[in-house]
Amino acid sequence: MSGSHDARQAVMDGAAQEIAQLEQLIRACRNMQDELRESLVLMEEGYTMTTILARGGKDTVIPG
Repeated sequence: MSGSHDARQAVMDGAAQEIAQLEQLIRACRNMQDELRESLVLMEEGYTMTTILARGGKDTVIPG
């Protein structure tokens, strides 16, 4: 019985880690979406892409 409990716990732990990684990816995608929207606004205001990219953005990339 203990063996099946350990295996089930290992699967649950693995699933929890996968969910945490997916949540991190979702946050990163939302940050990137915000950056792209802000860049579009700046482009509409007349800024060049070089200027927009040189500003570095407001968020950092999440290491992988």
